[in-house]
Amino acid sequence: QKDPGETRAKIEETVRALGAFIERHPEQPQGYYIRARAALYLDEYGKAEADLLKTTALEPGFGPASALLGRVYLEQMWEGSLRNTVVQATNVDEASVYLKKATEAFAKAPASSSGKWGLDRIDEEVTAAPAARALFIAFSENNIAKAKALLLDIHLKSPWEEFASLIGQLSPETDEQLKWYAEALRIRPHYFKAYFN
Repeated sequence: QKDPGETRAKIEETVRALGAFIERHPEQPQGYYIRARAALYLDEYGKAEADLLKTTALEPGFGPASALLGRVYLEQMWEGSLRNTVVQATNVDEASVYLKKATEAFAKAPASSSGKWGLDRIDEEVTAAPAARALFIAFSENNIAKAKALLLDIHLKSPWEEFASLIGQLSPETDEQLKWYAEALRIRPHYFKAYFN
């Protein structure tokens, strides 16, 4: 089994090397994109967002960067919701802002962009876009039933632990919530969000 501290140290070392590459080639968007992906793994969402905004400023058509930016906004929303365990109007407003940003970023990532930049989109990015849309519906339109139905439909076609966890969060009954969190753990054991819910 890998040591998380050792893995983090290797990623941080790679980030430093990427910084040197970016200094030598500041006009190449791929360097910023790869450094942003590493920052996301390190939970450094602000750094990831900054690098992805630079990437899309250099090359607005860089689809993988837009998709990853959407994922960063989803993670920022998750971080806020885990930090703010009491649902208040300000928490909902903050979540809505991130979800709107995520939805807009995903919309800029055309499905046909895979491989164009020598960087394929990963399944997580493809599944994160519908999750952002469903959550945005739930928060902005105050339509939990519509958001849950959308997630259920997508989950049946392509089961994913995050969909199961979200369906659980959108379920009103405790028994149903627990069923969906168990489903998330069945799909991916040790999925931390299912434990926090």
